[in-house]
Amino acid sequence: MANKRGRRKYTAGQKKAYYSGMGYRAAYERKEIPFKNESNKESFRQGYRSAGKKVSKYPPLKSK
Repeated sequence: MANKRGRRKYTAGQKKAYYSGMGYRAAYERKEIPFKNESNKESFRQGYRSAGKKVSKYPPLKSK
Protein backbone atom coordinates (compact mmCIF):
# COMPACT_ATOMS: atom_id res chain seq x y z
CA MET A 1 0.00 0.00 0.00
CA ALA A 2 1.57 3.29 -1.08
CA ASN A 3 0.86 6.68 0.46
CA LYS A 4 0.87 10.05 -1.35
CA ARG A 5 4.68 10.25 -1.51
CA GLY A 6 5.08 6.78 -3.00
CA ARG A 7 6.73 5.20 0.04
CA ARG A 8 5.42 1.97 1.55
CA LYS A 9 3.29 2.34 4.62
CA TYR A 10 3.35 -0.41 7.23
CA THR A 11 0.94 -0.98 10.07
CA ALA A 12 2.12 -0.74 13.67
CA GLY A 13 1.78 -4.53 13.95
CA GLN A 14 3.97 -5.08 10.89
CA LYS A 15 6.67 -2.75 12.25
CA LYS A 16 6.56 -4.45 15.65
CA ALA A 17 6.88 -7.89 14.04
CA TYR A 18 9.78 -6.72 11.87
CA TYR A 19 11.79 -5.30 14.75
CA SER A 20 10.96 -8.29 16.94
CA GLY A 21 12.43 -10.49 14.22
CA MET A 22 15.55 -8.33 14.07
CA GLY A 23 15.99 -8.60 17.84
CA TYR A 24 15.44 -12.35 17.77
CA ARG A 25 18.02 -12.76 15.01
CA ALA A 26 20.59 -10.67 16.89
CA ALA A 27 20.07 -12.76 20.03
CA TYR A 28 20.16 -16.02 18.08
CA GLU A 29 23.52 -15.07 16.58
CA ARG A 30 24.73 -13.82 20.00
CA LYS A 31 25.32 -10.27 18.73
CA GLU A 32 25.40 -7.13 20.84
CA ILE A 33 22.84 -4.47 19.92
CA PRO A 34 24.48 -1.01 19.60
CA PHE A 35 22.56 1.92 21.09
CA LYS A 36 23.09 5.58 20.26
CA ASN A 37 22.58 6.68 23.86
CA GLU A 38 21.95 5.38 27.37
CA SER A 39 18.26 6.39 27.24
CA ASN A 40 17.61 4.01 24.33
CA LYS A 41 19.50 1.25 26.10
CA GLU A 42 17.38 1.68 29.23
CA SER A 43 14.17 1.60 27.15
CA PHE A 44 15.35 -1.67 25.65
CA ARG A 45 16.02 -3.10 29.11
CA GLN A 46 12.55 -2.12 30.31
CA GLY A 47 10.97 -3.73 27.26
CA TYR A 48 13.03 -6.87 27.76
CA ARG A 49 11.90 -7.13 31.38
CA SER A 50 8.25 -6.51 30.57
CA ALA A 51 8.35 -9.08 27.75
CA GLY A 52 9.31 -11.79 30.24
CA LYS A 53 5.87 -11.61 31.87
CA LYS A 54 4.04 -11.77 28.55
CA VAL A 55 6.23 -14.48 27.02
CA SER A 56 5.73 -16.77 29.99
CA LYS A 57 2.10 -17.15 28.85
CA TYR A 58 3.04 -18.25 25.31
CA PRO A 59 2.77 -21.96 24.43
CA PRO A 60 6.05 -23.90 24.13
CA LEU A 61 7.55 -24.68 20.73
CA LYS A 62 6.40 -27.93 19.19
CA SER A 63 9.03 -30.62 18.76
CA LYS A 64 10.03 -31.50 15.22
